[in-house]
Amino acid sequence: MGMSVTLKTISDSRRYPQLVEWYYMANPISHQLGYGRFAKRIIQAHLSRTSPLIMNHYLKGIFIKQSLVGFLIVYPISDRFQIEQHSFNNLKAHMNRLSYFRRIRFYRKVAHILNGEINDDYYYLHSLVIDKSYRNQGIGSEVIDRLMKKYSRIALYVNEKNYDAIQFYFKNGFKPVHHGQFRYKCDYYGEYLMCKEASMKNEEKQLLKFLQY
Repeated sequence: MGMSVTLKTISDSRRYPQLVEWYYMANPISHQLGYGRFAKRIIQAHLSRTSPLIMNHYLKGIFIKQSLVGFLIVYPISDRFQIEQHSFNNLKAHMNRLSYFRRIRFYRKVAHILNGEINDDYYYLHSLVIDKSYRNQGIGSEVIDRLMKKYSRIALYVNEKNYDAIQFYFKNGFKPVHHGQFRYKCDYYGEYLMCKEASMKNEEKQLLKFLQY
């Protein structure tokens, strides 16, 4: 790749205002349908200092030298419920009641299809976004390699119409294990659950078999 990629914890998202737009672009279809015109304030709340994403150091900046070129959010699957509950609370707090109630059916349907089984030893990749001007340079693949070395097992959801993201994850060894879809406003909305496990070397497999025996 020829560039040195550094991952750094971001403890104050206000230093990087581009994070709001990048967060939106992680799943623009879902955010448009789910947040509408309230997207900016809801995402700002997701990234605030009191958010579990910040307090638990799950938000990482992707840097080339001193330049922020992207971000990722990754956390243990055991923390997923807490984070999703916090996100749901932000919806109710930063959206007017009429808009919220108009979207309740969408929220319920999304929750229903995001029900793929993920083992407790997985880490959940909530978001991975690289700035457009830095894409197709191997940065995202480098980040995935580092995450796999650290966590071994990673799961994520990707919108079925986000073809570039699906292709990227396929290229980097993720496999679809679940597909949920529903009809909404004369169109279909769907998400793939994709997972990847680090491959073990032969000697590691033999040791595991010995220990199990």
